[in-house]
Amino acid sequence: MKDTIEYLNFFTSKDPQYAHLNAFYFDVSGHVIATNGYVLMGSKRPFNIKFSGKGFRAPEYLKGELVEIEKDFLKWKKCIPEESAKKICISIPTWFKKFQPTDEEVIMTIDYKDIQKPFIKLTSKINETSFAFDAKYLSVFAGKEIQILILDSYGPKVIVDKNSLLDPFSKNFKEDVLREEWFYLLMPINLEKEVESEVYL
Repeated sequence: MKDTIEYLNFFTSKDPQYAHLNAFYFDVSGHVIATNGYVLMGSKRPFNIKFSGKGFRAPEYLKGELVEIEKDFLKWKKCIPEESAKKICISIPTWFKKFQPTDEEVIMTIDYKDIQKPFIKLTSKINETSFAFDAKYLSVFAGKEIQILILDSYGPKVIVDKNSLLDPFSKNFKEDVLREEWFYLLMPINLEKEVESEVYL
């Protein structure tokens, strides 16, 4: 898993309306946080303790310049679920590399009725054992195996390394997530009606 500051840049917001999210936030948890409001990545590897509690604009930071953000950063810890109920392991197909951050939505679902054999499919509906997502937000894991911790179909999903020992039934689930070297939060798409999506084979 690549966990450099350049990698985290994939997750920053490029929307001018949310310029304060086009930043790297050095949280007191020991993680560098990057988010665009739909997905969030935290990684300990690029953390710099002297920047603790500060956020810096990503475009300038990547050039070696430190420009602090003016607005408060997202209260991101509130996004981490307090609990989980299932953990699945799934390999993300290499062809997910097709999906880029600027692509339109390509909606897919992960079905985990059998948690030993979860699978990705194209569909316009979900059920109690599946969730929908925008394919570009898993494209960063193309060709890799990941673990996804799930509470229900609609809440945020916690993604961690395939070798993580994170216990889905832990009474201190949120605190355990923060002990991970890296973690990823994926907000699923709520499919209340049928939608059209582009098919990639």
